[in-house]
Amino acid sequence: MKRSLHLVLLLLLVIGVVTQCEKRTPAKDNSYGLPNATQEGKQMFACLVNGDPWISKRYTGTPGGGYINDTLWVSGERFNEPANKWDGGFTIALVNAHAKEGQHYRLNNNLKCWAEYGAVNSPCFDYTGSFGNNHTYATDGEIILTRFDTIHRVISGTFWFDAPTQYCDTIHVTNGRFDITYSN
Repeated sequence: MKRSLHLVLLLLLVIGVVTQCEKRTPAKDNSYGLPNATQEGKQMFACLVNGDPWISKRYTGTPGGGYINDTLWVSGERFNEPANKWDGGFTIALVNAHAKEGQHYRLNNNLKCWAEYGAVNSPCFDYTGSFGNNHTYATDGEIILTRFDTIHRVISGTFWFDAPTQYCDTIHVTNGRFDITYSN
C-alpha cells in the first residue's frame, strides 16, 4: 500500500513537471488580430485604421526606422500582391525631440512630432498618381517609446492618432505598435 502511494505521488510529480515544460504560445495582447506589442526588434509595424487591422507586409526596407542627428522615425508599408504595387503606409517622426524611452510625445503635425498615413485603395483620398494627394497628417495623437536602445538599435512603442481627409471623416488610427531594429 505504501509503495503504491509512492508510485502514485511520483507519477503525479512527473505529470506536473511535464505539463509545466510545454512550450506555450504567448496570448495576443489584443483581440484585433494584430501582432503582440514587443520590444525585441521583431521588424513589426501594425495598427487599426478605422477599426480594421493594418499590418505592414515585409519587403526590402519595411517596416523600418532609424535614429540620426536626434531625429527618430519609424515606418511601415504594404504592397498589394501579386501586382507588387504600393498599397499604403505610415511614417512617424520625432525631429530634434531628444527622444527618450518611456516618454510620451504628442503627434499634432508640428515640425517636431508628426505622423503621416497614406493609401491608394481608399475612398478617402484622391489618388491621381501624385504622392501628395493620397496622404494625410495627424492633427492629434500620441506615440510612447517603450524601448529606445541606441546600443542594440531597437525602437519600440505604441501610438494612436486622428487624421482628417478630403473625402472621408477623420481617420482614426488606434492600437498602433512597432518594434524595429534599425541599421543607421
